[in-house]
Amino acid sequence: MTTYKTGNPLGSAAAKDIYDNAQNLDFLVNDRENESHPDRFGVDRKTWYGMQQMFVRAMAKMGWVPFGTFEAGATLTDATQSLKYEADGNYYRWDGDFPKTVPASSSPESTGGVVQGAWVNVTDMTLRSALAGAGGAAMLGASSGKNVQEEIDSTHQDVSSINALIKSNFISHVTPSVVPASTNDVKAVMKITGSPDFYIISKKSNGKSGYVSMRVTNTVSDADAENYGGASPFRLGSVDNIVTALTAKLVPSAKSAGVVLSTLTTAQIATVYGFTASGGGSINASLATGDFSLSSPQIYSVPNTDSVTYQVTQKKAKIRFARTNASSQIVNIYTSINGTDWVLSKTLTTQLPPSGTVRGYNVEIDGITVSTWYLKVENAHANPAYVAGLNIEPIDGDFIYDYDQFIGTLSAALPSGVSYYLGGLGANEFAAKEKSTGKFFGTYHGGHEGFLQRFRTDSASYNLDSSTAPVLLLTKHALLHSASTLRVSSTLYSYVASTQFGDGVAITNYAIKLGSGTPILCERIYTHMCTSARTFNWIHLPIAINKEDDGDVLLGQTGMIQQYRAEDAVTINCYFSQLNLSQNGNGGAYVSFQPNYNKQYYGPALGSTVGYPIVEGTFTTAKEFF
Repeated sequence: MTTYKTGNPLGSAAAKDIYDNAQNLDFLVNDRENESHPDRFGVDRKTWYGMQQMFVRAMAKMGWVPFGTFEAGATLTDATQSLKYEADGNYYRWDGDFPKTVPASSSPESTGGVVQGAWVNVTDMTLRSALAGAGGAAMLGASSGKNVQEEIDSTHQDVSSINALIKSNFISHVTPSVVPASTNDVKAVMKITGSPDFYIISKKSNGKSGYVSMRVTNTVSDADAENYGGASPFRLGSVDNIVTALTAKLVPSAKSAGVVLSTLTTAQIATVYGFTASGGGSINASLATGDFSLSSPQIYSVPNTDSVTYQVTQKKAKIRFARTNASSQIVNIYTSINGTDWVLSKTLTTQLPPSGTVRGYNVEIDGITVSTWYLKVENAHANPAYVAGLNIEPIDGDFIYDYDQFIGTLSAALPSGVSYYLGGLGANEFAAKEKSTGKFFGTYHGGHEGFLQRFRTDSASYNLDSSTAPVLLLTKHALLHSASTLRVSSTLYSYVASTQFGDGVAITNYAIKLGSGTPILCERIYTHMCTSARTFNWIHLPIAINKEDDGDVLLGQTGMIQQYRAEDAVTINCYFSQLNLSQNGNGGAYVSFQPNYNKQYYGPALGSTVGYPIVEGTFTTAKEFF
């Protein structure tokens, strides 16, 4: 910050201006947090760190060049190069000084660590470079020796005049109010046991209280007379209405022999935790096995001289006590680097008059600057100390605490139907119905092969072809990417979809392009198709209508549909790319009210007797839940 701000003209030799210039130069050269800094005239200038970040972002758009492996060793000379670590299959770039020498039989951790100023995971960007390089098409099963774009261009055929008209009249209206970004609040990602599916739980959008659970699934229709069936990319499926979304660390690393479960009542325990786990059902996950969990909460009773110890990896911990008029007056909290040598950090009372009162009570402890440390809660009074665990927190905070448990409590079922937003498995979907066979194909209806699927969070990427999302993690940024070949009879299309998750928002961008064969003529083409629960009885936008009987509601040329459920004021906003075509069978979008669910459609071909070629291009469909 400029201290004197004299406003003297450029070239001033005044002592105050010289002081300001030296101070500003220090910030411009040495600041490692801010990308800009105001000069002594108040104009923002890029810092050296800011220029570095501009370079890194530019490189991210182009991709990084594979240069070798950590196992073989190498010497990196500039920031365009990346090394593959065979042990985890990821690529890393060096964010420090060059040249960077990596000895053979190394790893990212042994040569600087995956931290700011050292190694950065750039797997997706390196893959982009590899696909664009010579022979890149072989990664998707081609044998021509060309890169992916050359392979597509060499086999691409001109499509009909209708298809050209579609592309020339393409317009888009996709403007959700909450754009997914790394600055969104913390989200929980939770694996479903025994299934490739997983949940992404976040706050609702538009400031609405509560949370939504977006299930990510690759469930696909069976091959039959109506569907090609087979493989399907991961995509957004059913979305549940969540009342409570909490994480906690409940499993101790050690406890004294005298520590037992408390005799507090179920209602008192619910008061201490701040929620009730029973009533409307829940989804939950545990990373470790203990005496109790968030889905079956309990509290430890710690007698005089006994203790409970937790192993901690984050830099802070919040201990949750139950305060009563009969609980301990002297509780000592110790910290340790090794779990053996203890230092007293805090002494407190957990007694709370009057009689019969039970309250939850958080005590925050600053940790030790090591990767793992230990926290011990020891009672030093005749009355018991009541300890629930650490970091019992909602997921909408800024700080990610240490945790081993998650619970999301579902809202109770409505009198007329289920408690979730979407009543089917066809959300954020492309689909088409081939005219000659009458079969559907696309995101849910199958026909895909040769998958490349990855799930990316703040700290890691997960290859969904060989493994699925972790059992439980907290993250701000969640991105799902899928690329595949879509086979329809003897024709191949390339299909790429990328879904980004924000607070109550999922935005999918997908692209489809003819690779080889004859363009498929379709009776129906849906560039946007999704389902919602049957209990959504109102369409608010683009027209207001209460529609509760079966049948279709035509909405015309629109890029946005808002559906509303009157019973609990739940809303879904859908935004999608729009094709400005008079040939659209129903004149634009429509909602089909069916006995089990409602379904939204938009596409250039709806009920064509002549048949239209598949629409090539890039499309967006987004959903916002509040």
